Amino acid sequence: MKQNTCPICHDKLSLFKTVKIKDGTKICEVHYEEAGIDLSERIDRIKNKNHFSVDELQDRISKNSTTELLTDSDLNLITSNKQKICPICDQKLTLLKQTLKGGVKVCEKHFGEAGIDMNEILSRVGNEFTLEEIRLRINTVNKVSKELEDEREVFRIDKNIGIFVAFDETQKKWATLSNGQLDRIYDYEDIVNFELLEDGNSVASGGLGRALVGGALFGGTGAIVGGITGKKTTKAICSTLKIKVTMNNMSEPVIYINFIETKTKKDSSSYKILFDSAQECLSILQLICEKADKKTLDKQPVTPAEEITKYKTLLDEGAITEEEFSQLKKKLLGI
Repeated sequence: MKQNTCPICHDKLSLFKTVKIKDGTKICEVHYEEAGIDLSERIDRIKNKNHFSVDELQDRISKNSTTELLTDSDLNLITSNKQKICPICDQKLTLLKQTLKGGVKVCEKHFGEAGIDMNEILSRVGNEFTLEEIRLRINTVNKVSKELEDEREVFRIDKNIGIFVAFDETQKKWATLSNGQLDRIYDYEDIVNFELLEDGNSVASGGLGRALVGGALFGGTGAIVGGITGKKTTKAICSTLKIKVTMNNMSEPVIYINFIETKTKKDSSSYKILFDSAQECLSILQLICEKADKKTLDKQPVTPAEEITKYKTLLDEGAITEEEFSQLKKKLLGI
């Protein structure tokens, strides 16, 4: 009798993606993946004429599943003969779907919603993702998006530099822009240092506890004196011009503000405008860091010696008496 259905999932066998196992039984090829069986193991078993059986495959699929992470409704989906509904959105599954660990199928769009790109998919075999992981990552992305939207609502632009970066002086925050709109928002206080990079070469830098230095401050556009590199830039074309901002933030330690991303002639008006914008951004970032340095110094505790000197000045000016000065001095010295 001709076999029309797969004995594991009971789906109708297609002309493609069908393989034979022990006793010539046909199954859907996807079940090898669900059982955690790679191509090398399949080849070894064929060479040794030790073909997989239906029972063995079903047992390995069961062991490879993550049923402990699934709800009762999810279990019903994957233990039923045919899963037709996505357990994440409760919509009918289409051809655009992904198979997760344990054989659960979900709509392909949920990978994007979870922040999973093709590189990550390729670095991990598709069925290594669990349903619980996809759900958690979607929730995390949604939470971050909501927080970002709330931040954008209250961000007030006091100063912006073209379509690249904006500053909220009242809340001490700054933001990168995307197509002129607020993108990511950061705190002034997290800025550690920054540098201007032209075609990968550092031409100016600044930050906390340091002065703004570099050839970009001294040379004209198109002829930058290399204050950092010690070289003179003579290239007629600039391919990239960006500011690298190092942040005190483990989740996002480096931010790039891109001014030029395509080949641009250095004698063009476009280059001059963009280069001037980058210089202006450097100046503002340096002002932010200098204010932070001053604030730190102002917060430093005054030593007893400094206090005594201050009171001695008041004594010399006749603002306090010798007796008052003596009492204050003893108090400061703990006598």
